[in-house]
Amino acid sequence: EGAEKNIIETLKFFDLDLKNKKATIRVFNSTIARELGRSKEPVDIVIEGYIGGSAIIIFDSKKMLCKETKCEAKGDPFCLFEIYEAK
Repeated sequence: EGAEKNIIETLKFFDLDLKNKKATIRVFNSTIARELGRSKEPVDIVIEGYIGGSAIIIFDSKKMLCKETKCEAKGDPFCLFEIYEAK
């Protein structure tokens, strides 16, 4: 029992800019960050890939990238993902 876990508890869009194809997403209570513990680098590569793949559909562009710039595993209050179109 209890084998199922949410990867994230809360995901919120900030600064969604459909015209310029960029956005910022905050993730709160990342299970990945919590389970892996303290790190010097961001650890949510699975979430990063999921958001990046979703951005391709949301922004209708095959050149979308996602980069985690803050991470709860590093001691940040939330995980921050920046989405942008590759040049």
